[in-house]
Formats: sequence, C-alpha cells, structure tokens
Amino acid sequence: MRTCLGVLLIGVPLLAFAATPAAAQGSRLSRAAQIPLRLPAPPGSVITGIDIPANRASGREISTGYTFTFTVLNPDSAARILGRVTIGQKIWADLKRKGVEVDYGKLCCGILEESDH
Repeated sequence: MRTCLGVLLIGVPLLAFAATPAAAQGSRLSRAAQIPLRLPAPPGSVITGIDIPANRASGREISTGYTFTFTVLNPDSAARILGRVTIGQKIWADLKRKGVEVDYGKLCCGILEESDH
C-alpha cells in the first residue's frame, strides 16, 4: 500500500498528515489540505546595537544598508525583549509601517529614526 505524505503550515508549527490512495479516492480533500503552503519571509534586517537602559536598539536592513533605531512598544516588556536579543540576530523590519518583529508575526517595536548610510 502506498501512502502520500504532505505538510501543512498552521500558524508557526508544522503539522504532517498522511493519506493512502484508497482513502483519497473515496473522499474529497479537506479544505485545510487545499490551502497552499506559505512559509514566513526570511528576516531582512539585523541588530547592530542594543541599549537596554535607554530601551533602544539599532538595526540595518541587509539588502539596502539602511540603518534604523527602534524601541520596544510596551515599556513593561522592554527589558525582557532587549535582554534576549543579540547583536547580529536577524529580525523583520518594515520601514514603511515603522515596525519591527523580533519573532515573526509578533510586532514588538517601533522604528524611531532611520538613515541611508
């Protein structure tokens, strides 16, 4: 008996499912199985400096070289977030919307200023 193995992304964790040809013949695919697989975009920026007492960090967009300074939006979680990041760590920065994500899909920081050098 042959089996077919597929992977389905729901949120961040990956879930695997298997179907046998006999099971697939007699039933329709579920809606979840028809959703195309979308992986998160790779991080496009990197942390270049951290200043925990000032609740700030700096970063650089990898493709353009733009540098920016960002701060944690929630002051209560600033020490926790800035205390666990490291210089050289890749992050997701959206210069148009002025936001930074240390963990994909979780906006935590706002961009204060940016420059192109």
